[in-house]
Amino acid sequence: MSEEKSSALLQRTWLGHLACCHNGQPYVVPIGFVFHQRALYCCGSEGRKIEWMRTNPRVCVEVEEIKSRQEWQTVVIFGRYEEMPDRPEFLDERIDAYERLAQIPFWWQPAFSPTRLDDQDRPMRPLFFRIAIDELNGHEGDLNTRS
Repeated sequence: MSEEKSSALLQRTWLGHLACCHNGQPYVVPIGFVFHQRALYCCGSEGRKIEWMRTNPRVCVEVEEIKSRQEWQTVVIFGRYEEMPDRPEFLDERIDAYERLAQIPFWWQPAFSPTRLDDQDRPMRPLFFRIAIDELNGHEGDLNTRS
């Protein structure tokens, strides 16, 4: 799939699957995002994925749009985790990320779904980050194979 078609898919979707890795152990979780200027802007909360991405910022994200077995598109992104901490020098970037994310209904999902971490409620302090895209590859089903 062309980069133009891949970017169009990223513009019209909001949910993907983020893969990160720590000490050889992969971990995949759903993430909400907004695509802007070769980056996915996200909001999360403290937990395993943030901890692991701080240790190893190399990540992969898969985004899909499936209409049928023959009509589907996916984009696989290779990129880098970049945190926008709650510090004055990141204020403008955090505001921009928030304003872009807030245009999507229920934008805070799945980041703020109640979960437990090590038998304790997970802290729900918002943490903004982006995935800077190094490479993206799009694939689509062959619409000519329909019966």
